[in-house]
Amino acid sequence: MILGGFKRAAMLAGVLICLLLWLDFRNKERAVLALVPALFGWCWMIGIMSIFDISFNVANIVVLPLVLGIGIDAGVHMVHRSWEGGKSASGKASVEDLVKGTGSAVMLASITTGVGFAGLMIADYGGMQSLGLVMVLGISCSLMACLLILPAILILAKRAE
Repeated sequence: MILGGFKRAAMLAGVLICLLLWLDFRNKERAVLALVPALFGWCWMIGIMSIFDISFNVANIVVLPLVLGIGIDAGVHMVHRSWEGGKSASGKASVEDLVKGTGSAVMLASITTGVGFAGLMIADYGGMQSLGLVMVLGISCSLMACLLILPAILILAKRAE
């Protein structure tokens, strides 16, 4: 019952987040781009969990909406930066400025959040250890997607160079 509740909460959060992104950007393309780090982060996290035989349980299922929010936060900052500033002579965002400027801020925020959750991994209670491990994994995957996949998509979509 608890696992089902958290899965429903994650789905509801996803729908509300999509609505908020559309309201913020007023553009479907930008809203979808802001989702990229969270979606890739979720997929990579679940894939790595599967490889290492880590399953969701009552303690760590709360990670789903948390990783979604952290990944989208990073994506929103990167997408806003790519449209608002750091334009090159061609009028497109500079990936170098995007990754060095906003990317370094996103990286620092993600790492400090990950370190906070990593502290749970030394707890005596297995549920807290599991929560910390899966959160660090999810934050790391979302960060990698934000710094690697999102800029690549922006280049392929000719929104950055």
